Amino acid sequence: MGVLCVVDPYCQWSYGFLPTLIEFWGRHREEMPFHVACAGLYRDAGVRPIRDVEGLAESSRQVADVMGAEFGPAYEALLTDGSFVMNSVEATRGLAALKDVAPEKTLDLAYAQMQAFFRDGKSLSDPETYREIATAFELDGDAVVEYFRSPVSHSTALQDFAVVHDYGVGSYPAVALIQGHATAALALGATRLEDLERAYLYYTSPVPEGDANLAG
Repeated sequence: MGVLCVVDPYCQWSYGFLPTLIEFWGRHREEMPFHVACAGLYRDAGVRPIRDVEGLAESSRQVADVMGAEFGPAYEALLTDGSFVMNSVEATRGLAALKDVAPEKTLDLAYAQMQAFFRDGKSLSDPETYREIATAFELDGDAVVEYFRSPVSHSTALQDFAVVHDYGVGSYPAVALIQGHATAALALGATRLEDLERAYLYYTSPVPEGDANLAG
């Protein structure tokens, strides 16, 4: 049994939800393994200038209002200019590189990656973005950049997308309890910590023999 967390580095709601998810992770990381997978929001035909993506500014305002997320002037400037291209494959490769050197800090690194874009306006396709994050966490920046540039990071990104597809996760952020091929949704979309905890307790509490607490 484990916890699957599905986010996307370029998803505003994932960014707003990460602090809640980090707190939830801190409470339960010793009880069972957590796996963080990226959804691949902007890939293939979805890779296009942000001027062609509808509703980004409005979504950012909603996430800021509902979840208190910080969207910085540098990010707002990208929206105004409109030429920046969000590529979730490259962003997932970047998170894979960070996870490779410090898997025990995965969610903290994921949040730092999202802050780099939504707060600081940095490209998540730029290797130097990951060097800066690594330096801030006192990690080996050269190792992170080398992994990011390697074919292994691309394979890892595709594995993430396959996991999300195989478990049928169609919206995110999402948190699910998994056992084999069975899943139980703990959170779909922006979810309060108390609701996430309530769902976790429900699905992990002992049940009478013969009852199923996970639905496939």
